[in-house]
Amino acid sequence: MRALLITTFIVTLTGLGWLVDLPLRVAVSAFQFRHHQLPGYAAAFLFAPRSELRPAAWITNCTTECIEFEVDSGDADALDATLVQSNGLTTHPVVDSKLARLRFDFVPNTPTDVWLTWKPQVFDPGYGISPPPCGQALSMIGVRPTRLDDGRVGVKLKLTPRPDRLEVTLHGPQPYVP
Repeated sequence: MRALLITTFIVTLTGLGWLVDLPLRVAVSAFQFRHHQLPGYAAAFLFAPRSELRPAAWITNCTTECIEFEVDSGDADALDATLVQSNGLTTHPVVDSKLARLRFDFVPNTPTDVWLTWKPQVFDPGYGISPPPCGQALSMIGVRPTRLDDGRVGVKLKLTPRPDRLEVTLHGPQPYVP
């Protein structure tokens, strides 16, 4: 009886959380369908998580000495984001609340794998990627992050130094196929 009660409670909370977000998801999905005329593309927006963090694509002050992320929802300070290297070193961001950006002062000399972690502020958090055909900063789709300890979520990123910038790529295969 206790297991049934707990399961019912979890299913109810999950359903209520999704219902609160449903009108926004339907509106975004309809907008994307009108522009692209691809049902699969529109469905991706309906079922993808809400993007909370994404690489800053436009007007960034970073070159090779830092990396910036834009906060799509909620308070940038409340996300408590960190970059965690494989050796355990943690880098905390400089928060620009006015631009809703996080800047990590990080200078790798070689391609480096890091975890970008944060405390989610939405029911179904995501890390924003720009799938084709739109390119940078358009048609952002959230990728579900990995659940970590202490209520945190995270995505594994590969940071690759380039002559003019620090390139950010999602580690592993891209989870979206248009």
